[in-house]
Amino acid sequence: MTYWSGNFSQFKKNKDEQDKIQTSARVKEDKDIAKLKEFIAVHGATDSSAASSKQKVIDNILANRTEEVLVDPDVVFKFPVPETKVPTPCMRL
Repeated sequence: MTYWSGNFSQFKKNKDEQDKIQTSARVKEDKDIAKLKEFIAVHGATDSSAASSKQKVIDNILANRTEEVLVDPDVVFKFPVPETKVPTPCMRL
């Protein structure tokens, strides 16, 4: 759980910054994994010790993976419009 201080605009600013940092870290991890997998595919048969080392690095990255940024859903409320006029109350004070 994250505790935020300040008002809503400060929260929004801080959260946007954290989401940006988290997204860039996730993209970097994806690029690193792709690069390591390409190395394994090219050098796997000729240099098995280096390939196994790279696989261990991939496993470590996947074990400590940065979480994906969750987008808050947009909530829309729709209230039905009554078809007939609502009757006046029977009793009055």
